[in-house]
Amino acid sequence: LRDRHRQQSNFCQSAKADGFSVFIFHVRLQSPYISGLGMSHPTETGMIFDHTLGIPYIPAAGQKGLLRLAYILNDLKDDAGNWLPLEQFSQDEDGNPCWEEDDISRTLFGFSDKKDALAGRLVILDAYPLLQPELAEDILNPHYGVYYGSQGKNGPSEDQSPVPVKFMVVKEGQEFVFRFLLRHGLQKAPSADIEALSGEIKAAMKTALTEEGFGAKTALGYGRFEILDEGEEPEIVQQWFRDAEIVKQKREQDRLTRIELARYPWRPLLRKIEKVDNWGEFKMHILDNSNVQKYREEKEFAESVKNAALRVARRNPKKWIEERNNLVIDWFATSPAVWEPPFSQSKTTPAEPVGNDLLSSIISLFSWSDYRKMNIKISSLDKSSAEALKEKFVEWGCKKSKDKKQKKAYQQLVDRINKLNPSKS
Repeated sequence: LRDRHRQQSNFCQSAKADGFSVFIFHVRLQSPYISGLGMSHPTETGMIFDHTLGIPYIPAAGQKGLLRLAYILNDLKDDAGNWLPLEQFSQDEDGNPCWEEDDISRTLFGFSDKKDALAGRLVILDAYPLLQPELAEDILNPHYGVYYGSQGKNGPSEDQSPVPVKFMVVKEGQEFVFRFLLRHGLQKAPSADIEALSGEIKAAMKTALTEEGFGAKTALGYGRFEILDEGEEPEIVQQWFRDAEIVKQKREQDRLTRIELARYPWRPLLRKIEKVDNWGEFKMHILDNSNVQKYREEKEFAESVKNAALRVARRNPKKWIEERNNLVIDWFATSPAVWEPPFSQSKTTPAEPVGNDLLSSIISLFSWSDYRKMNIKISSLDKSSAEALKEKFVEWGCKKSKDKKQKKAYQQLVDRINKLNPSKS
């Protein structure tokens, strides 16, 4: 049912883009709707069901007949809704008042003359319930079965027993959607006034829905509707389109993901590697993982591993011993990425002593917020610590940052380095 509404809506939108006028009526049943009582059925009380959906619907042919009747009835009344006097009508050959078909009616519903014929410009689609409809049970209760069966030979006497006959109806409160199209002007069409034609369609539909009723037993009040909205698709139909678009986008994304996975099978592993921040995880997910060894020659994968190794080393520089560094060097032996230790492994190099707590702490800094927590006094930094901190500031973008504190700290650090290097300044 949902797909049928989307199908009809798509058809209307395509026709509208081609220049057709579209009319949509979202309505609700005010009384039960009956259809198909005269159809062949074991109970002799059938109902018209869509043969593919298995639910009640209102066929387009029945709608067209009722709309034409509603148009005629509207034409027999004045603007206030009062019946016109008989004197205003034409007369037939016997002198009886009769209604003459006008140009708008012939244009909308078509005509067939002896030497000429034209299909109507009004295109009507089957009307369906908005959601799966709820059915109810109703009853016919003929009191004079003998009288009806005898074709008048026996009278309708009170001694005859009623024979209740049950039948199904669409329960009141169910919502339907009616869709019409006014197609391109035809060369032989008597009327080309789109505004007048559109106005008559809306007026006839209002009369058919609220006064005449659709289906059977309309004289008893069945098949009456109230108009909830017109001109736009119901909100739930619009939501179905949005949901379908989301599903379509997801399928496309899944397709692209499958293509990407076939080309770059290592990429799902990158998210796991990006979270590695200690030696144990690095060793488990990379060094000891045979599944990732085959990707070490892929540059993107190797760069991710390199960043993970740098991250681990800087977080805990004191534990980044020569043994760990050699394991990483061996891993990158056949890799396009070049591994360079984040700091010297030599214990005799005075420029960057591993045992310097302040320098080690600066090297292990990961963000500006980490730096703020350390409360480092820039004016007391030695040359090695100042140079290491400057590298961090450049990495964090402090020089061009909009944060005044970052720019100020960077300038103070530059001044400190210049003071420690008088020849450069």
